[in-house]
Amino acid sequence: MICTDVLRKGKQLCMVLQPASSPSRSNKKTDTTKVEYLYLHMGMTGSIQSPGRTIFWGHNNESPMAKRENKKKGGDSKEEETKEESKEEAEVFPPKYAYLTLQMGDYRAAFSDPRKFGKCELATNLDQMNELAPDALDDTVAAAQIIDSGKDSESDQDNTIATIIHNIANQSLGIKGLLLDQKRALSGVGNWVADEILYQIGMHPDQRFLTEVQAQELVVKLHDILKVAVECLEQRKAYPNDWLFLYRWSKAKAKTPQDCKGRNLTFLKSGGRTSAIVASLQKLKSTKRHAASIKANAKAAKAETSKKSQESKKDSKRKPAPETKAATKRQKKSENENDSATAAKATPRQPKQEQSATPSTVQRRRSPRLVSP
Repeated sequence: MICTDVLRKGKQLCMVLQPASSPSRSNKKTDTTKVEYLYLHMGMTGSIQSPGRTIFWGHNNESPMAKRENKKKGGDSKEEETKEESKEEAEVFPPKYAYLTLQMGDYRAAFSDPRKFGKCELATNLDQMNELAPDALDDTVAAAQIIDSGKDSESDQDNTIATIIHNIANQSLGIKGLLLDQKRALSGVGNWVADEILYQIGMHPDQRFLTEVQAQELVVKLHDILKVAVECLEQRKAYPNDWLFLYRWSKAKAKTPQDCKGRNLTFLKSGGRTSAIVASLQKLKSTKRHAASIKANAKAAKAETSKKSQESKKDSKRKPAPETKAATKRQKKSENENDSATAAKATPRQPKQEQSATPSTVQRRRSPRLVSP
């Protein structure tokens, strides 16, 4: 198999693999029905390395925090040690924790992942790419121009930007959780990138029901941050000194970690991940829609309860209709007759008492008259 293309969407890499044509069939076209796709996902600590190249993460030794740490540990000795360690790592290939080695001619690369959150998978389709949301870098290139122009357009790029903004604005899910969901609004935003965006626009990670204007501002800032980050990594330069990225990792090293302006950092859980914020800058605000939604729900529940209560009271006090009244009367009469008949049957018949003989009612018999002979 040979690699004919490398695709990327969000954090997902995909190598397009096709069968190599044999020498005897060099004139024939390659069978495209046997195309396979090798998916690579870096997870949290995964990387692809080649001989003589070291990984660059965007840290530097020039930030205020790094200078303070360097000064405490003996000046420039720490920087020299770091360079020596990086040089030694570059000379070792394949690197430690390598799980896959790729080779094409004289070129080699290895996929390594110390914490094993990444993955490699061979598939026969691009379903894993298609199910992702629009790419946070490539699909937001013209976001600022489109938003500033304010004109409606039918182009695919304009429609994509409109879809992204629609999927971010007026959502009940906290904004950080929404950004970390790779299938909802955008793909390619990780934990520290989400924190950086929210820090630079002064928004709390649990903020909900963003307005359309807030969503537009977020998308523009997102693209700017990703663009600068990619440029820094390509040139092996550190990220700007005013980024939160250079200070958020000092949680365990400093008692009261601060940003570049000396503002205290706070760490909290949001979207299932640890978030670094400046509490004095990123305040959780109550939105009108959220408040209106809660008020409307409470009002509807109260109205429903009141309605049910009134109906039950009406049922208990409701007078029967004339026809119903007459029917009830007939029924009661019938019941009384039945009760009387039942009582009559149940009572035993009393025997008739004999009339007592009295002088007035009994005729006296005359004695026979004696006749002498």
